[in-house]
Amino acid sequence: TSSGNLNVTEAHDNTPTSPPRTSGIFSASARAAFASPGVVNEFAGKTPLHQGYLNKEGKGMMGKRWQQRYFALYENWLCYWIDIAEFNAGKKPKGQIDLRGCSLATGEQHTKR
Repeated sequence: TSSGNLNVTEAHDNTPTSPPRTSGIFSASARAAFASPGVVNEFAGKTPLHQGYLNKEGKGMMGKRWQQRYFALYENWLCYWIDIAEFNAGKKPKGQIDLRGCSLATGEQHTKR
């Protein structure tokens, strides 16, 4: 399982049609997909909207630390791999974040809530 923080703000209207709420960072479906052996990379062959290296906070035996990972943003998903080589090889992401129902705000907008 993957863990860490990426400051994603969710907006939900609590109606039955709203997207599934995530617990922590990863949705239940994302956790289930990556816990299952033999799951193929559903993003292989798709062109990301943006891609590149970002740092994410991870937890390990030595406590919390920042880890550099290769991220790719798709329409409703933010996925990450250990490095660009794994991304280019078409390997399944090490983690993915369901962005359906999320909103984007600047730091200034976020603090004015």
